[in-house]
Amino acid sequence: PQADLVVFLEGKVDRLEREKGALAQEKSDLLQEKSSLLQEKNDILQERSDLSLEVKELVRERGLLQRRLQGQEAQLESVESGRDLRLEEWEAKLEEVERKAARGRSELERRVHTLEGQLKDREKLLLKADKRYQ
Repeated sequence: PQADLVVFLEGKVDRLEREKGALAQEKSDLLQEKSSLLQEKNDILQERSDLSLEVKELVRERGLLQRRLQGQEAQLESVESGRDLRLEEWEAKLEEVERKAARGRSELERRVHTLEGQLKDREKLLLKADKRYQ
């Protein structure tokens, strides 16, 4: 009976050690995934920062164009229709750039929000794995 108990307990110990190893591997995998997600988040934040700078530059350029256009309004009335068409093209290009910037900004914000949610989910899983490991 004692030998059976020893064999039984040794089997339990072996199983628990295998589970411990599996949990340690799962924890390692989750930490790696967390690291990857954090890097991706940082990349997205950098991209958002870059786009923000680009938007600021576009806004500055728009201001310059608007001041330039205001100075030329009096002359535009006497200018031939070809110049009127160019002005409309400039405004259309400017509106397109503004639309692209707005789309890019909202897409980045959506991606950051999604990644932050994934990161929180991964952190919860890591905490669960830590609790099981301990």
